[in-house]
Amino acid sequence: MAVLAYSSLTDAAGDSGRGAAVFNGTCIACHGSDGAGNLPGVPDLTERSGLLSQDDAVLLKRMAYRAGTVSVVSVKEGKVETTYKIGKRLHGLDIGDDGKTLFVSSRSDDKLVALDTTTGAQRSLTLSPEPYHLDRIPGTGKVYVSSSKAPIIWVIDQKTFTVIGTIQLPGGEGHQIAVVP
Repeated sequence: MAVLAYSSLTDAAGDSGRGAAVFNGTCIACHGSDGAGNLPGVPDLTERSGLLSQDDAVLLKRMAYRAGTVSVVSVKEGKVETTYKIGKRLHGLDIGDDGKTLFVSSRSDDKLVALDTTTGAQRSLTLSPEPYHLDRIPGTGKVYVSSSKAPIIWVIDQKTFTVIGTIQLPGGEGHQIAVVP
């Protein structure tokens, strides 16, 4: 099991003031000022048994937006174990049904990356314009990816890593998404 988080905390590690600034500038939009989660599917960071209460043996997969990297951080040791270069302006991420593939969107590079966290191998799929947030319904083998520039959601098959469908939205952009079975 892994704890997944998106933030720019690489720059704020060990500094509660900078950490608060990152939370207030990034995390608060979805998790709320109290960390309880404002949107369907957004984890409650305040729960005693929630994401932030995991055992020290759990690895934290963390995205560094500006650096274009995803890092595996040992919670027990507090050190980065491995860092993977993905692309520019990273945004969405989620772990696949197999428990080892991490899907990450790169807005500037118009791509979705499937990172095998056991081998480090990466597969890349072009999605344009600007793949943004992503979500999945566990057990279906699909990842849903929104666009920050077009009213579209791509439906991706996790195993073949191909677009198997699209969902046209009535207008605007596909910003936050929560996929409900």
